[in-house]
Amino acid sequence: MTPTTDDDVDYVRVVFRLPSDDSGWHPAGTERIWAVRLDDQRVRVENIPFAARGVAAGDILTVTADEDGVLWAGDVVEPSGNCTIRVIPVEGCLRSGVRKAVGDAFEPLGVEGEGSRTGLVSLNVPGGADLTEVKETLEQGHADGLWVYELGSVTEAWQAASPTLPATNPSDPPPADYGLAFPDDLAAIVYRTVLSGEAPPLVVLHDPDGDWIVSDGTHTQPDPDSAALVHIQHVVDNDSSVLELANLPAGRIAWRDTATDPWTIEDFSYPAE
Repeated sequence: MTPTTDDDVDYVRVVFRLPSDDSGWHPAGTERIWAVRLDDQRVRVENIPFAARGVAAGDILTVTADEDGVLWAGDVVEPSGNCTIRVIPVEGCLRSGVRKAVGDAFEPLGVEGEGSRTGLVSLNVPGGADLTEVKETLEQGHADGLWVYELGSVTEAWQAASPTLPATNPSDPPPADYGLAFPDDLAAIVYRTVLSGEAPPLVVLHDPDGDWIVSDGTHTQPDPDSAALVHIQHVVDNDSSVLELANLPAGRIAWRDTATDPWTIEDFSYPAE
């Protein structure tokens, strides 16, 4: 999330080092988080962290600039009283609608959430929230098989509130489709009806030559009038369920009848000439 521009506020990016993580939740080595510079040595965190532990939105922490001017996170010196809880839906975590449903479950409790395209929803639990109700909602969703969770940063008040959550943190490994992403430079032939949002992507082909074609399912041959070569992220921005196919091998085709149906994957080869 990029903060709203304000000429009177000095927004900066702060880099957090992430410890080695065998859980599968956070494979990266660093996370960059927006903050407001308070002085040369302190910032206030503006984002809900997606990976960094021990920090929450609103915390004030020390920073150190390296020789390139990059700000590296230090210690929290003034906790905000907020908690950071991270949730991954078990089914359909790459679908934006599913991630939104997680946020909707906590919003009535005064908890804000932000979803990432890798499948994770990061929640900011204010210090004034009913922590018992938040914990009950978190654990009930886990018990019902709706999501798995990680406690990114919790306060003494959180720990003292009932119910007592299991000691395992994260609660479980992430689901298999968590973290899938297309290569940054991947281009695809995409039907213009899909690009415009007029029709959903119903057929995704990763052909034997390694090319990607995203179709509306009309089975017409792509040409300059009906399709365009674009970055596949444009398709994902319109329909995040396409991310579920990021690992589709060459020589496979995925199809569905409607945008809400699961993908069916089959072998594909061009007819012999």
